[in-house]
Amino acid sequence: MANKIRHDGAEEVAAAVVWHCSPGANYITGQAIAVDGGYTAL
Repeated sequence: MANKIRHDGAEEVAAAVVWHCSPGANYITGQAIAVDGGYTAL
């Protein structure tokens, strides 16, 4: 099975930043959130 890794776009990175700054992420501290299209899940 071929793994189809795609590169993230600026919109996806911006969405992660906006989410991280939202009240829904208020319990997230000291984490590195990878926005890499699933590359680190390998």
